[in-house]
Amino acid sequence: MLRKIFLIAITLLASQTSIAGTESGLTKEKILEVVRSNTLVILPKLNPTQITTEKTLEELGVNELDRDDISAMSAEELGLRIPPIELRSVNRVQDLIDVLYRYKHN
Repeated sequence: MLRKIFLIAITLLASQTSIAGTESGLTKEKILEVVRSNTLVILPKLNPTQITTEKTLEELGVNELDRDDISAMSAEELGLRIPPIELRSVNRVQDLIDVLYRYKHN
């Protein structure tokens, strides 16, 4: 558990200088990279090529707590504030990308 907290803290600190400063030029492909990166922080044994838009989070071995962590970390890295209820309905990688993209462009 401490390892996950440490990895999350490192990811958040590193991300403050990367994506948060880019505005409307953010593409769904860049958001996929953010989601992929944060998924690998939570589930480091996954192969990055497994994390595709077609996959469900369950197929990747992501449980509800992992989903919440990945969603929150990705939103934070992108500089977004998203109501948790919006992220509860996320079942596929593409669903998460769509929610993040929608909030980034509103």
